[in-house]
Amino acid sequence: MVLGFVMVSGLGFGVVVLFELVVVMVMVIDLEILVEM
Repeated sequence: MVLGFVMVSGLGFGVVVLFELVVVMVMVIDLEILVEM
């Protein structure tokens, strides 16, 4: 029961980290495009 909860919370944490990484990558790409312009 506890192990399942830990796995679910870990999965949710992983999703949040992936989402933050995608947002950071998009921001960096936007900055590079602005610099090139």
